This record gives sequence, C-alpha cells and structure tokens, in this order.
Amino acid sequence: MPRPDVSTPARQTAVLTENRIRACLRECAQLIAPDGTEILYRIGTVSSVSFLHQELATWGRGATLTHNHPNGQSFSLEDVSLAMAYALREVRVVTTTHRHVATMFSPSMRLPLGGAMAAEEARAAAACRDDVRRGLMNPADFGVTVRHRTWQRLARSLGFDYWREQS
Repeated sequence: MPRPDVSTPARQTAVLTENRIRACLRECAQLIAPDGTEILYRIGTVSSVSFLHQELATWGRGATLTHNHPNGQSFSLEDVSLAMAYALREVRVVTTTHRHVATMFSPSMRLPLGGAMAAEEARAAAACRDDVRRGLMNPADFGVTVRHRTWQRLARSLGFDYWREQS
C-alpha cells in the first residue's frame, strides 16, 4: 500500500486523524491549522457533520478540514462549497479504502458548482456504465467510481487539485 502524503504538518495531523476516524459509523471532522495544530473536532450523524459559521470564519482560512464518509463516497458538493466559502487550504475525505484530497481553490471558483457537477456526473456515469458493460469495472464499484471521476473532471475544468490515494 502506498504511503500517504505527509509533506506538511497539517497533512501529518490529518493522516493521524483519518486513521482514527475512517471506520466510524458517523461522520467525524477535524479542522487543522497549517502548523498541524488540531483546532476543532466534531462528531456528526451518519451522513453529515458541521461547524458553526463563526468557527469557520475565525479559523477556516488556510486550514485543512478532514472528515470521514461512512458511505464510502468521495466529496459531496457541500464539502467543496464549504472549502471555497471559507478559503480552506485543503479539504479531505477518508473512507475505509481511500483518502480523497482537494486543494488549491481559487476565489474565481464561486460559480454555480452544482450545475457543473451535475453535467460532469452525467459524463462520468456514462463512462462508468460503458466500463461495466465491457467488464472493466465491478458493478458494485459504480457509485463510488462515478463520484471519484466526477471530481477528477471538475478539478481539471475548474482549476483545482484533486486526487485519491489508497489507504
């Protein structure tokens, strides 16, 4: 298994947090300062976790937010929208099998992300259906792969970095 990227203090702390929360049945989130200091930690529900606006307005700019997705999916639209709105340096999602990372958000990205996501998701789903038909993808991986490919496409078209690593 490849080693995780721990090239910054925030990423080092994020990986430690992710190792603790990856198998939790509820979403858990950690906001991390650039120097690796843990700022805020929350436990949410099966499908969401939240911070207060004032907390993110105070500590979000330049911070890293990592959290788990018990459903095994990559980012939600809300995850990336939150990262853009509060100028996070990096947003991360960990599942039982992967770590998803998005970074390098630009202020010019404040466009209708939902419409762009729907269009890219339709393209990714068509490609995944073709892969399933050709025997290149297990049908059980369809939903997770569509979401991952959607974020790959959005990152390319909108100019931010997104990657996934096995973990």
